[in-house]
Amino acid sequence: MQDDINGVPWCLVDYLSGAGINYLNMGQNTDRARKPFDRPTTFLWESPSGKKIIVNRPEHYMWGNSMGIITGIDALEKNLLSHLRDIEEKGYPFDDYAIQFSGYFTDNSPPSTTACKIVKEWNEIYVWPEFRLATISEFLDLVKKKHTSELPVIRGSWPDWWIDGFGSAALTTAYTRMAHTDFIANNGLMALAEIMGVKRSSHIEDLHQQISDDLAFYDEHTFGAAESISDPLCENSVVQLGEKLSCAWEAVKKNRILREEVMGGIQDHLPAYSHQASISVINTLNWNRSGNVSLYIDHQLLPGDRQFRIFDSENKEVQAQTWSERAEGSYWTLFAAEVPPMGYSSYRIEITSAAVKHPLSTRFTGSLENAWYILKIDRATGRITSLYDKDAHRELVDRSAKYSFGEFIYETLGKNREQISNGHLDEFIRTSWDNIRVSDLTTGPVWTSVILKGQLPNCASEEGIQCEIRLYSPMKKIEFRYSMKKLAVTDPEGVYVSFPFNMKKDNKLFFEVAGAAVEAGRDQINGSATDWQGIQNYISLADDSCGLVFVSPEAPIVQLGDINTGKFQPIVQKPGPVIYSWVLNNYWTTNFLASQEGELKWTYQITSAPAISNDEAARFAWGSRVPMLSRVLPSSGHENTKAEVAGFMGGIPKNLLLINAQPSAVPAGIVYQLRETAGRPLSFNPLMLLKEPIPGISAEHKNPRASLVNVLGEEIKPLTGNVNVSAFETIFIKLSWNEQ
Repeated sequence: MQDDINGVPWCLVDYLSGAGINYLNMGQNTDRARKPFDRPTTFLWESPSGKKIIVNRPEHYMWGNSMGIITGIDALEKNLLSHLRDIEEKGYPFDDYAIQFSGYFTDNSPPSTTACKIVKEWNEIYVWPEFRLATISEFLDLVKKKHTSELPVIRGSWPDWWIDGFGSAALTTAYTRMAHTDFIANNGLMALAEIMGVKRSSHIEDLHQQISDDLAFYDEHTFGAAESISDPLCENSVVQLGEKLSCAWEAVKKNRILREEVMGGIQDHLPAYSHQASISVINTLNWNRSGNVSLYIDHQLLPGDRQFRIFDSENKEVQAQTWSERAEGSYWTLFAAEVPPMGYSSYRIEITSAAVKHPLSTRFTGSLENAWYILKIDRATGRITSLYDKDAHRELVDRSAKYSFGEFIYETLGKNREQISNGHLDEFIRTSWDNIRVSDLTTGPVWTSVILKGQLPNCASEEGIQCEIRLYSPMKKIEFRYSMKKLAVTDPEGVYVSFPFNMKKDNKLFFEVAGAAVEAGRDQINGSATDWQGIQNYISLADDSCGLVFVSPEAPIVQLGDINTGKFQPIVQKPGPVIYSWVLNNYWTTNFLASQEGELKWTYQITSAPAISNDEAARFAWGSRVPMLSRVLPSSGHENTKAEVAGFMGGIPKNLLLINAQPSAVPAGIVYQLRETAGRPLSFNPLMLLKEPIPGISAEHKNPRASLVNVLGEEIKPLTGNVNVSAFETIFIKLSWNEQ
C-alpha cells in the first residue's frame, strides 16, 4: 500500500494485518511538514493491540526524479553517490535500497520508458551499485526474507501534517463528518432490517456502495487544482473543486435517501397505535443508550398550536422541546432514556385541547445552572468566567489563560502565507470577537440556554457570530452551538475557539484517532504532526480528581496547549490542558480552497465527572456523534402488537465498542466491527451480538454461526465458544444464518 501522505491512523496496522496486507510504504512529501526519522527507515509498526506490519519510509515519492533517474547518467551519478554516502553516514543498515520515482517530475504522473533506458545504461557502465526496476512489494519481500529479525519495532501514532487542509473547506468538512456518522447509523439500520427479515433490494445495495465510494473519494488527499490559491477563479480550479465537492454532497443526499428507504422497509415491524400517533427511536450502538433525538413532526400529526404529552412503554412522560418551526411542521428534540442496544423504544403522543406553551424567557443575571453545572458569564464583556462541576467540586475553567473559555479568535497573516511553509510565523494579528451581547435566558424541559452575539469585521457578516450555550436537564452535558455567516477572504486567515481547562499539573490528555486513543506527548512518533491534530471523536482530560470529555462533531482540527501554527515542532511535547479548536483556515499555497463563504454552524459537547475512563469517554463521544434514528408514525386504525421496547443485541462487555454493524449477502448475516477501548483484554461469546429470537427467521434456521473475518468481510476462521480480544484490538466478527 503506497501513497503521498503525511501521516496514517495508528489502528491501520490492525486493519491491514487483518486483511492479509503485509506492507505499508509511505513516500512522504515534506512540504509544510516534517518527517519521522533522519534517514530512510524500514521497521515493524506495532498497533496498540500488538499486531505488526512492515512499514517503509523512503524519501520523497519523486526522490529518484530529483536525482536524475529520468534526466541522464551524468546527473544520476553525481546525485546518487552523494545520497548513498549520506544515508550510510546516518546509519542506513541494509545493502539493498529502494528509491521511488515517477514517469515525469510531477504528481499523478503517467509512466515513462526513459528510466528503463537509463537503468540499462547504468548497469552496462557500473559494477556497483546495481540497478533494477521493481515494485515496492518486491523490495519489501526482500527485506522480509533477509532482514525481518533486524527491523526495529516502532509503537506510536503517526498523525497527519496535511490534515489542516480540511479547515479550508469547513462547511463541507462538517457535513461529510456528519455523513460518516449518518452512514454508521444507516448501516446499523440496515442490519436491523436484515435481522427483522426485511429483504434488501439491489437498488439499496447500489445506493449503499455509492455512498461509501463518495465519502472515500472526498476524504482522499487534497481538494483542488495546483493553482487553486494562485488563480482560484480559473476554469481548472473551479471545475476540479466542483468535482471534488460533488462527492461530499452526493454522500449527504444519498444517505438521507437510503435512510428513508430502509425505514420504509422496517416500518411495519415497529409498534403502531389505533388512535394515537407514535414515535419509534432506534439505537444502532451496543449499550442501553440515553440521549437527545432530533426529529421533525408534521403539523397534521402534531398541531403547532396545541399542547401534547409523550409517554413511554411504562406510561412515564418523556420530555421534548422545539427548536425550529415551519409552516408545515416543527423540529423537536426528545430525550429518550435507556433505548436497548441495536433496538428501539416506542412512545405514544397524546394531544390535548390546551394552547401550546413555549419555553420561558427570563432575564439573564449572569449565572446559568442545572443539576450538575453552574456557568457564569460577565454580562459587561460577554466572557465566560466560570464553569463549576458540582459532582467533582471543581472549577473547570482556567481563569488565568490568555484567551477565555469559548472565546472566538480571528487570525490574519497579511499577504504572506509562505511564512507558515518556511516555519517562521512572524507576521500575524489575532483579534477576538467584541461587542458581545448576552440574551435573556430560555428555559425548557430538555435544556436551558443563553445566547452570545458578537462582531468580527472582515470575517463575518453584519449579523455577526453567535454562540448558544445549552445546559441539558436530563443528562450531564453542556453544549456550545456556534454559527457565523462567513465573508469570502482570499488573504490568509484562520479561526480558533479556545477552551482552557483547569486541570492539575499531572493531568493526562488523550485524543482519539481512527481506531485508537493517543496520549498526547507520549504515544506519538517524533516528526509526525505536532502543531495540530485531527480528532476522530473526542479529547479526554483527566487528573487525580476530575475527568472531562470534549467532542466536536463538525470541527475535527485542534491545536493543543497553545496556538502552534508555524512552529513545526520536531519533538512531541506534552501539551498543557488547553484546546484550541481550529475551525477554519486557508493557509495552504496550493491544492486547497482560497476562500470560504456562507453560513457555517458547528458545536462542542462537554461532560465531566470525578473520574472518566477512556471507554466511558468513547461511549460519550460516539453517543454524541452517531445519531439515534426516529420514525414518526400516524395512528393506524388498529393496534400493532409489536413490543414497544425491543433490543436485538445481548450483553457484551462494557469496554467493547461497536464501531459498525453491516449486513452481508451470502450467507445472510451481519458483520460487526468492534474495538476494545479500555486497554483490558477480554473474552466474550460472539453469539451475544445477536439476541434471539430473530424475527423473520424460521426456528430451524435461526441459530447463527460466528466467524472471524477481515476488514473486507472475508472469513478467516469459524468461531466456537468465546473469542479473545486483546487490549485496544479492533476485530471483525460475522454472524450468519441460512435463509429460508
